[in-house]
Amino acid sequence: MSRIVYVIVGILILVIVIAILAGLFVYFNTQPTAIPTSSIATTMTPTSSTSNEYSLEKLVISAYASSTTQIVINVKNTGSSDAIIIDIFLNEKPLASATPVGTLSDSVSALPYTLPSGASVQITLNFATPLSYGTTYNIKVHTGSGNDYPALITP
Repeated sequence: MSRIVYVIVGILILVIVIAILAGLFVYFNTQPTAIPTSSIATTMTPTSSTSNEYSLEKLVISAYASSTTQIVINVKNTGSSDAIIIDIFLNEKPLASATPVGTLSDSVSALPYTLPSGASVQITLNFATPLSYGTTYNIKVHTGSGNDYPALITP
């Protein structure tokens, strides 16, 4: 009889250990991951009104301050459809009315800008008034499908 008790206790301990390990696995694999300087979002849209095929908008962005008067945004379209960048926001305001006021230069000099599927572009924002050193700025790339792709930078 005592041997049966040892077997039952051993099985209970084994079940408890497995439950704890499974709980830890679920806990660590469902925690949000902070990505402060890049953003990924997707939008699926039908390719035609009679088709069951969908195209996918998916942009990956990263941004950094190359100086106190310049921010560089790298945008890559990893989706299956072209993305149309219609605006860029600085601290929730369109670039043209943000403080300080920013202007586009280099490869993207005007918006809207169509970014083909699989392509990348570097967008440079220039500011006449320097950005405040040590202040965090919220940059957002806004697309025609209504998605925002944010990134945080601190010059």
